[in-house]
Amino acid sequence: MFRSNEPAQFYPAYSHIRTLFPLKYTLTCSCNEQAGLAVRCRMRNTLLILLLLSLLSSCRKDIDLAAGQRFVLPLVANEQECRQIQQNSIVFNCFQEIEFQDNNRVTVMVTDIINTGRYKHRGKHIIIEFDQAYDVENKMKLEIVDNNTIRYKGRDFKRWKGPGGWDLY
Repeated sequence: MFRSNEPAQFYPAYSHIRTLFPLKYTLTCSCNEQAGLAVRCRMRNTLLILLLLSLLSSCRKDIDLAAGQRFVLPLVANEQECRQIQQNSIVFNCFQEIEFQDNNRVTVMVTDIINTGRYKHRGKHIIIEFDQAYDVENKMKLEIVDNNTIRYKGRDFKRWKGPGGWDLY
């Protein structure tokens, strides 16, 4: 390894070197090495590349999933529209809701039924598996967009900040 901000051709002693990355610290191998050393050099570089890729792909998006954290998906445009529909309907929820609890427990309300299950935080996803799924699939895979938004099938659930039902981040 050598440190360089200039291409290898400006270093006559290193003119035979093949540069793998244009980094500040460049990974290099000599093309004139013996066969065994060249194979080890390529293997080392391959392993370094695989390690770098695995580190980048395993990045975990941080999100606060403490007990009581609630994410909601409004089903109507605003509170006034919600009240109008509720006056004409026996049962109508204005929101779908996902609430995180202690010990990786979660409740999901899609209609008027509360579904309970467990969740796992995997990278930029939250996977929910239900004990009994009444009006949801047995397994849900949510994408973490940011600390205040999670996405399920293209629909964004926003973090509820309360105290009113329409107080969202």
